[in-house]
Amino acid sequence: PREVVFVVDVSGSMEGFPLQNAKLLVNELMSELRSTDTFNILFFAGGSEVLSTTGSLPASRANLQAARALLDRTSHGGGTQLLEALERTFALPRGHVDGVTRARAIVVLTDGMITAERAAFRLVHEHLGDATLFAFGIHGSVNRHLIEALAAAGRTEPCVVVDPAQARRAV
Repeated sequence: PREVVFVVDVSGSMEGFPLQNAKLLVNELMSELRSTDTFNILFFAGGSEVLSTTGSLPASRANLQAARALLDRTSHGGGTQLLEALERTFALPRGHVDGVTRARAIVVLTDGMITAERAAFRLVHEHLGDATLFAFGIHGSVNRHLIEALAAAGRTEPCVVVDPAQARRAV
C-alpha cells in the first residue's frame, strides 16, 4: 500500500494551460491509485489548502470523486510559495489505515517560478527517509533547473509535460 500526496501549484503563473494540464495529470495519477492506497491533495500559491488536514484518505470511489470535484473548482491566483507548501506537506499526518504504514510519495506539479529554490532542495533532501518526491514541470517555459534539482534531491527522475498529449505517458 502507498500514500500519494499531490502538491499542486495554483499560483497566478499557472493560469490557463498549465493549470489545466496539472489537473489532467492529477486526475490521471489518481486513476492509478489502488483501493489499498491513500491520498491527499495540497494546493499552493501564496498560501495553501489541503483536501484533508487529518491525514490522507483511502482511495475509495467517494473520496476520489470529492477530490476530483475540488480539483475542478480550483482556480489560479497568487504567488508561488513552494517551500511553505513542502513544509506543510512533510508535516501532514501519515496515512495509517487499518494499522498499515504506507510508503509516502509526494508528487509536485508546478511551473517552478519560485524564489527559495535551494531551501526547497535542502528540505526534500532532509526528508528522504520520509518520502519519495516526484517533480512534474508543467509549462513550455518551466523552470527546468528547479524540476531537475527537486527530482535529484528526491532521488527520482524529473518529468516535464508541455503538451496534454504527454500526460498519459508521463503518468
